[in-house]
Amino acid sequence: MVTGDATCWCFAMPHAIPVPSTDKTKQAGCLCPACLQQLIDAQP
Repeated sequence: MVTGDATCWCFAMPHAIPVPSTDKTKQAGCLCPACLQQLIDAQP
């Protein structure tokens, strides 16, 4: 969404893992498509 798009490419991925919370002391980062797919594939 940094590029100004209305949505991120990850919106098209299955909703299989929770989004990290946005804690004020920690900043949630994005995953590349390959790393996100690995996490999704590893879910039971």
